[in-house]
Amino acid sequence: SAPVIAFLREFVPLQTPCNFQLVADELLRLHGLKRARSSIEAYIKTHLPTLIPSPVKKPRAYRRFRRARFGELFQHDSSIHQWWPGPEKQTLLLTLDDHSGLNIAGRFVPRDTTWAHFLHFRRIFQIFGIPEAIYTDGLSLFGPSSSHDHLDPRSQFQRALRAIGVAHLVAPSPQAKGKIERRFGTFQKRLVTLLAHAKAHSYEHANEILQMEIKRQNSTKNSSTGEVPNHLFEQSQHSSAIRPSPPSSLLDLHLSLRTTRKVAIDHTIEFEGRTYKIAPTLKKTVAVLYHPQSKIWVLEEPPNLIWPNISAIFPFNLSEFTFEPSLFSTFEPSPTWLGKEVAAIGFFLEDFEQPLNAMNISSAISASAQSIAAMERSRASSATAEARRSAEQATAAQ
Repeated sequence: SAPVIAFLREFVPLQTPCNFQLVADELLRLHGLKRARSSIEAYIKTHLPTLIPSPVKKPRAYRRFRRARFGELFQHDSSIHQWWPGPEKQTLLLTLDDHSGLNIAGRFVPRDTTWAHFLHFRRIFQIFGIPEAIYTDGLSLFGPSSSHDHLDPRSQFQRALRAIGVAHLVAPSPQAKGKIERRFGTFQKRLVTLLAHAKAHSYEHANEILQMEIKRQNSTKNSSTGEVPNHLFEQSQHSSAIRPSPPSSLLDLHLSLRTTRKVAIDHTIEFEGRTYKIAPTLKKTVAVLYHPQSKIWVLEEPPNLIWPNISAIFPFNLSEFTFEPSLFSTFEPSPTWLGKEVAAIGFFLEDFEQPLNAMNISSAISASAQSIAAMERSRASSATAEARRSAEQATAAQ
């Protein structure tokens, strides 16, 4: 029909080389026309031959055996590419399961940053759970050279995975992670065309198209395994290697960016061009954990596997102080605390599995109240000393 011919004339030139299966999928979705890929290919080669460039065949690389269980290994990478027209290239974050070939998660982000990967993995951990290992390349974001401040020989990424209990495997070369590289090749062949046809110009629109394509690929037979990824995923649930995700408060802790700051004599620190007042401390340097555009935690000591005492919590918007919901759970702070400076508020979680309970909350309330009382006594003592000095100066002047 005329609409189908018009669609082919518009759609086929957008592909290099032509992906006949994608053409068949889109004909079914947009026009309700179901034809085999071979039939579509034969028709286009017969009637639209000038639109098809000749692809260059490449030697097939050796493929290793896939893992035996879902969750034994997640392959993860990012692809910076001109996915749709724009002033800058866009980045696609993608994670797939080595056993089933399932696309675990994918998302377009403006920049390839550690924080973007943390947000990506937090969503994966909360939906699927914790895998045994994550396989990446050796780029600086995932390796030691990203620790430019020399605070930690590991990268932020490696430190977070180690704390959560996930092994980090690094591929020695691009050829060693062929599964996800081929997946990116598939996405580039299909998504660039789909995004161009949909006239996508925003991340929100592009991510909608991406999720549609991920869902379609997860329900389509995989050429490497000969199985449908969704079916393999469902069959592997009884023998999965996935562990439960830690509580949200521990994800806040481990999937955070970290640095240090010097403490001024008036118990303030400088961070991101702003001054923050913290609880009195004898430390000259404090650890700063932060979620960009969200929260800042100030700690006297760099944390290990649990939350230590917190010297201060700040929202990025300083118009009002708010307590951290994931730390306090069902506990509601007393309204009389809201006008006071933050002081040594901490929950002492013994391990990953221990949730907040009445004893934790009671201990936290007690510790916080004692710390606030100590700070108020310190203020009163300072005020008394200052008054005494003023009186002595006035007497000496007379």
